Amino acid sequence: MPSKVSVALFFSLASALSHHPDDKVLNGKIPEDSSVGNRVLIMLNGESARDRDGPFTSSTSCTEEGKKTQIQVTESQVENLFVPLTALGYEVQVWVIPTNDCGEEWEKQLGELYAPYLTEYVTPRKLSRSIEGRGVSIRIGADMLRQKYPSGYYSQVILSRPDVIFLNASHAKQFVNPDYITFPFKCENYDYPFPQLGGRVAHMVSDIIISMPFWVWGKFVNTAVGQPACFQREVQLNMMASGHGCLHYLERFNATLKNSVEMQKALSLPHEALPPANYAAGDEFRSVANSRQSRNPVYDLV
Repeated sequence: MPSKVSVALFFSLASALSHHPDDKVLNGKIPEDSSVGNRVLIMLNGESARDRDGPFTSSTSCTEEGKKTQIQVTESQVENLFVPLTALGYEVQVWVIPTNDCGEEWEKQLGELYAPYLTEYVTPRKLSRSIEGRGVSIRIGADMLRQKYPSGYYSQVILSRPDVIFLNASHAKQFVNPDYITFPFKCENYDYPFPQLGGRVAHMVSDIIISMPFWVWGKFVNTAVGQPACFQREVQLNMMASGHGCLHYLERFNATLKNSVEMQKALSLPHEALPPANYAAGDEFRSVANSRQSRNPVYDLV
């Protein structure tokens, strides 16, 4: 049993994305500084102002309690992700693409919460349409990135959600590796016989934070996003709409994929470090960094 359960994935640099000269530019304008550097895009897709009354229960959003919670969540993102990355020399730009509409006043307040890092802000109200789940939100962001920004404008893309509480600033540096696609850890059922794939085993990973160098972003969007269990769009919000199966499509896409290089130990906890009282009968094989467990050291969810 390995002591670390995080996943870092290697792609050959020979697969680097090339510039697409036919990329369209929204409004006929591109960012003034289009040079390739240490510019990180953090794209937050999903519900904002969520209010959850307990673990594993259905959530509501746009309540006053949910809005208060979102302020605290955003503060954790700034303190434990945006500021540390800036201190490491990265220019942090945040895109917020929420899937819910909490009204014009909250829309304005949410935008203010993410200033001065916020550079793109797309909401159902601004689009005059619904955004059906995280997969549609990611696709909107991908289309905007392709159309409005030159290839290579960002060196790194980090996908997460507005409702993610980042717990420790020391983890930020793990999500800006230029050579690896990073998932924070494996799911409990990592080797999962996936029914939608004919029963073939798919490697299931956490979908709460997915980080990748920009050179593989296009491959991720075109090969994985929209597939079953990789932010499949226009389906009931269940396993198919999650991103737990994204690794399967990346593995299938590139036979040279390696998962032998693991992230630093700080991203997970060895089983031996957990007091026996934390285990129920038969629980010894559970992931020690399951996102729904209080002992997950990377992040928490509203």
